[in-house]
Amino acid sequence: MKKVYINESSISSIVNGRLLPQFLFKLVKSHYTSLGENNAFPTSDEYPFDYILLKERYNEVCDTIEEFGFESLDEDYLIGELSKLVKMCKELEMPIRDTLEKICENSLNKLFAIPEESINMHFKLVDKIKFKNNIRFEPESKDDIKYTFKDIADIDLTSNEVMKRRFIDALIQGASYTYSCIEGLYISEIDKINQDLPRLYRRIRAINDYLLFIKKEKMDDKKPMQGSYVETHIGLDNKKCGINVQGIIFPLLFQEAIRGMFEIFSVHGLPQDLEKAKYVVKKSDFILAEPWDLRLGVGLWRMLFGEIKDTNIIPYVFTEFVRLPIDEFNMTSKEILSHTEKGNEIVRTLVKHAEYDNGYQQFTNRINAKNLDKSLIKDSYFSGAETNGYELDSNDDSGDVIEENE
Repeated sequence: MKKVYINESSISSIVNGRLLPQFLFKLVKSHYTSLGENNAFPTSDEYPFDYILLKERYNEVCDTIEEFGFESLDEDYLIGELSKLVKMCKELEMPIRDTLEKICENSLNKLFAIPEESINMHFKLVDKIKFKNNIRFEPESKDDIKYTFKDIADIDLTSNEVMKRRFIDALIQGASYTYSCIEGLYISEIDKINQDLPRLYRRIRAINDYLLFIKKEKMDDKKPMQGSYVETHIGLDNKKCGINVQGIIFPLLFQEAIRGMFEIFSVHGLPQDLEKAKYVVKKSDFILAEPWDLRLGVGLWRMLFGEIKDTNIIPYVFTEFVRLPIDEFNMTSKEILSHTEKGNEIVRTLVKHAEYDNGYQQFTNRINAKNLDKSLIKDSYFSGAETNGYELDSNDDSGDVIEENE
């Protein structure tokens, strides 16, 4: 058995003497996350890529919450504080909900310059999330999906398609979080109508992010903790694409709206065969993967496309990336994440080719022609949850093991 002993001080980008919460560490050290040992991850000579990614994001989250000077960083205290802040936020938002919904729509259009005629968008601030479809908490079993593979090669290919989709789901989480944090899109408009809301939003986000890393929680269909919900429709009965978004407060509404848009963009990463595409979605898109998708997805998105300043071309760039064949998709991801010269050139080429008028028009045309009947349910949570499908046996002594200094 190979053991790699982590010395925090030896990693220049991972400092401050912080250790990951044990439940996270036990899972990531064996890659028991929503992404596993994904084929799109680059190889690492020293430390596993997903471990480094998680540590960097955790340090960032810790730095942010410490700046607010909360009375305590104890889990129970923060949960109580979060509840109070959300209640205050909802009370302040109640009389201006219509205005905030419009600000959400305007902010989304500022981000991506969505052609008005191409996508139907509906935004609603609500007291409680209402679902129109059943929630998929775990991947559906092969018996439930009832999909027949052509041969063994088809099984292997479809398995890789699921891994690709899992990686894309994490990118969607990372992108929606990253762009929802761009306060310049909406803060001046909100500040004009209520100066207390921006301060509440920042504190809520800081606590929510921190709880995602420290709170070990299991969810089931009896006690969901939804703060937002988006339903996407893509090429349904030859109608326009659409997103229907609900959120209990503005930041969650905006983040979920962005996620809905990326769900539409991501459809080009699915197999062309409709039945296989449905199989891949049912095996890869599920609620219990989302906390890990968010923990890892923020760093992934920033490393891949975070340097692109013109967000109007992001839909085109993202679409061209996800529609790559599996092997090319994985290799492209590795090049960019490894910061190689080739990786940097790939990003520059994608940006260069994203001539907005022609490229984006072709992109929207492809969306409307996809004709995929797919409704994806995505939900945001106020706290993280352990991914039930990835339980770690602490007595497992096989394979590579990372041990953090304590």
